[in-house]
Amino acid sequence: MIRIFGPLWHRMLYWVFYLRVRFSSPQVFTFVYDYKSSAITFGDFIYVSMLARFVLASGHQLKLIFIESGTKPFYYKVDPEYLKQKQDEIAEMGRVLWDLAPEMLERLSWEEFKRRYHDDRSLIFPPRSYIMGRKRYILRVFNLINFCIRRSSQDIVDKFLISEGSLQSLAKQASCHFPFKDYISWGVRANPHYHEYRNTTQSEFYEIHNLLSQSFPGLPIVVISDPGEVEIIRDWAGERNLEVYFSKDSTTSFLGDLLVAAQSQFYFQFKGGGVMLPFLARRPYLYLTKNGNEDRVDVYRLCYWAEPYQIFFPDFEKWDRGLADRLLKRIKAHWPLLPSTDGT
Repeated sequence: MIRIFGPLWHRMLYWVFYLRVRFSSPQVFTFVYDYKSSAITFGDFIYVSMLARFVLASGHQLKLIFIESGTKPFYYKVDPEYLKQKQDEIAEMGRVLWDLAPEMLERLSWEEFKRRYHDDRSLIFPPRSYIMGRKRYILRVFNLINFCIRRSSQDIVDKFLISEGSLQSLAKQASCHFPFKDYISWGVRANPHYHEYRNTTQSEFYEIHNLLSQSFPGLPIVVISDPGEVEIIRDWAGERNLEVYFSKDSTTSFLGDLLVAAQSQFYFQFKGGGVMLPFLARRPYLYLTKNGNEDRVDVYRLCYWAEPYQIFFPDFEKWDRGLADRLLKRIKAHWPLLPSTDGT
């Protein structure tokens, strides 16, 4: 059963945000990303970046503030140096994806933020009570995005999505120089440290590679994965002499990975992977994975703006080649530029 964007209290907050963005005169709004209440994960920040694109598409400007004191990593413990590296990379993603001038991005302690912004009327996200209470709001962000886009004109949606020209411009800014023009990308998670149930197993890797290589003959298969997982997957491929390429051979950043995925002819993901930028592109994709806190639109769509050739299929925890084939054929029927899924 499809839920409709959460309890009444959440919907009231969604309406407050939407009406303020859509019916205010153009101005500078401020987003706050607090590492005490939001995990140091790229996926969470991508969702916030998607919401930011809606605000920009509505004719406003944005300031982004990171609160970096009181950082509390979620899920697993890592050393402070690694946390700082992740914070630096997320800040760079914000600068590039939001096209921010240097003065529009700040990295502050909680004490400095309170002193300077306690009464600032430009604060718009998260809701003020969540900002000042340092409470977690990230679980509601995707539903808020869907709520806003559902009520927006096609002109707003077109500005919200990333155009082909913008993708190329972002790739240049991120120093992402990939050797292939036409290829398919595949998000593979193989993290041995936490949430292993979201990993692709070695046997599933072989079955999915077989599907992709038969479905897209002649197109290179590019695997997108975290640095620590690339060698695991490279070993799997080597055991059977499978021809795969890795985004990490051409880019060192997660932003580069996202752009490799968004510019591919087709993006595929089974279980976890964390690559959501294809949601904002006009290229075909197939996600076979459970949604978490996101309320679905229907059985094929997680996003209101998704086209028929963009499928997010839920509750796909056990590999099923027949179902994957049928979903690929459904995508092909709506995107004739893709090679046939029967290899012709």
